[in-house]
Parts: sequence; C-alpha cells; structure tokens
Amino acid sequence: MSETEIGDYIGNSVASCLPLVVAVVGALITVAVRKPTSPGGRLEIWIRWWFGAGMTLLALQVAVYEILLPHQFAAALGYEYSQSEIEEAAANVGWAILGIGAIWLDQRARWLVMIAYGAFLYIDLINHLVNFAQGDAAVGNVGGTWIYDALFPVVGLLLLWAAQRAGRRRSSEALAD
Repeated sequence: MSETEIGDYIGNSVASCLPLVVAVVGALITVAVRKPTSPGGRLEIWIRWWFGAGMTLLALQVAVYEILLPHQFAAALGYEYSQSEIEEAAANVGWAILGIGAIWLDQRARWLVMIAYGAFLYIDLINHLVNFAQGDAAVGNVGGTWIYDALFPVVGLLLLWAAQRAGRRRSSEALAD
C-alpha cells in the first residue's frame, strides 16, 4: 500500500469520525461553560450535541459530497456512479433535517429518530462489511465509516436511556417530597 493510499484511508477515517469529535468536544465545552447542576441537564446538552453535530454534520457532509462529486464518491466506495447517488444524497439531507429537529423534539420523538437512523446506519454497516468480505477495500468502504456506523446509534441510544432514567429519578424524588 502506497503512502497516498494510506493517506486516503486516514483522511476518510478522520472525515467519517469528525462529526463525533465535534459532538463530544462541543458537549464538553458546553457542560463546562453552563455548569448544569443536574444529571438530566448534562445529558440534555450531550443529546443535543449528539444529534445536532454528530448526526447532522455527517449527513450533510455525505449529501454535499454526493451532490458535488458523485463520481468520486462512488469510486471512493468501490463502485460505479449511478442515479442512486442523488437518492442517497436526498436521504442524507432528510437525516440532517431530523438531526437538527431532534434538538427541540421531546424524548419519545428522539427515540424514534435515533432508532430509525440507527437502522439506516446498521444496514449501511452490514453492506460495507459484505462488500469488504467480497474484496472491496475501497477507501470509503472501511475504517472510519465502520466506526461511525457502529458507534453513533449505540451512544445515542445510551444517552437517551440515561436521560430517561434521570427523568424518572427526578419524578420519584418529587413524589417523595
């Protein structure tokens, strides 16, 4: 493998994971600045950053890449360009809108968005793994793509679960008073 190929793999992995890094750094800074006193307040900040940056940024990144450079995007995944690039770009614009919207949604709606996006990502991950098993080691088919597709929904669901538990504890404590 040449230095250029290694650089391409590293670049793709960084680009795929950058929205996760932005979400984590943004949440850490916001928690440090706002200093919320309750676990629920801290979790709300993390959830908003996870959806707002983690989900929205990657979806927009992929949509823009597919619209502006569809042939290069297809090649990075190891296949020929087809009209499905435009359809996938449209789907990613929809995911970006839902990611932004989830900042203001209630918890039940956030669960629905995360489960739906998680299903989308896990189907995508399975497709990448199958392609890899069939010999497709294209730069866009491995590395950071796998990390994002596997990690994002799990962390998102854990954040939502923790927020739900924190809300129940608050309700229980209020009833006990």
